[in-house]
Amino acid sequence: MSAENLEAFYAQLESLGEQEIRVRLARQAYGDAGHKRQLAEEWVQRKERERTAASNADMASAASRSADAAERAAKAADAQARTAKHALTTAIIATIIAAIALIVSIFGLIHITG
Repeated sequence: MSAENLEAFYAQLESLGEQEIRVRLARQAYGDAGHKRQLAEEWVQRKERERTAASNADMASAASRSADAAERAAKAADAQARTAKHALTTAIIATIIAAIALIVSIFGLIHITG
């Protein structure tokens, strides 16, 4: 098959699409053996590999986006943990001040009544 005929054959395969070529191969439209059948089968296999590669690239992209989202979530969790720790520290200090104020008040009452 000449290069020109080969290009025309591949153009025909492309225009018909993978599904139609599969049907034609099943019907033995390209014969049960021979050069055209082999080219058509290889073309279908190449389309499968391309689809698989595209699917793998999509999955890798999705995994990357998931990893980015997980990293952002971890950073947000760290920030929330720091805020909670600060709030706890403030609450402890407020409790200590309240306890001191209570003790001072009790001593004041004892001193006034005593």
